[in-house]
Amino acid sequence: MARRQIGGAGGGSQRAPSSVGAVVVGAIVAVGMAFSAGGTSATPPSAPQGIANKAAAKDLARAGKPSAWSRMGMRAGKQAVRTGGDCAALSTDQIRAFFTRLPCRTLTRAAYPVTLESGAVVAVSVVWVGFSTANQAAGFQALHRIHGNGDVLPITRDVHFTALNYDSRRDGATVVFAETEPVSGTPDAATLDTIAEVAAAFPRPGKR
Repeated sequence: MARRQIGGAGGGSQRAPSSVGAVVVGAIVAVGMAFSAGGTSATPPSAPQGIANKAAAKDLARAGKPSAWSRMGMRAGKQAVRTGGDCAALSTDQIRAFFTRLPCRTLTRAAYPVTLESGAVVAVSVVWVGFSTANQAAGFQALHRIHGNGDVLPITRDVHFTALNYDSRRDGATVVFAETEPVSGTPDAATLDTIAEVAAAFPRPGKR
């Protein structure tokens, strides 16, 4: 899945501002359904190349290969990484309450810009949270996927992450989630979601 579920009366979760450097964006193609005069649907246009190559890019990302981005015609900028910290102190709302009851064991946060062929710039925030058991990780992931429940604060300071373009996965006792926001240009939601999916597929920085 790509977007966080909407739920509760809490509305959109609040994000601390975040900082990301410059980058360059990819082609965006509007996809729609055309109908002939007789009512028969025509063949839909091809998906943007980046989206069409998503599966191959995710395979490369799982292997920790930066070429995942070039596979989609994109380029990742320099990555900032911060390891450690108190998960509760670095979280908001119900996510903070969760960590108060059940502290995380490990925390790694990363941020970097992604360049698309079109020249647009997309800010990426990725967080890896480790727990003692897979059940604890599953409980955290279920809570975090609901929009409005709070978040782990990104390390960036110039970008407001709305969590509307989002993906998460669980690897045993570790939960990984990625969020994206446009910095310049007008990448569409499908492109932002695709970037989040690929970003979430990467292993934790430094993991062997």
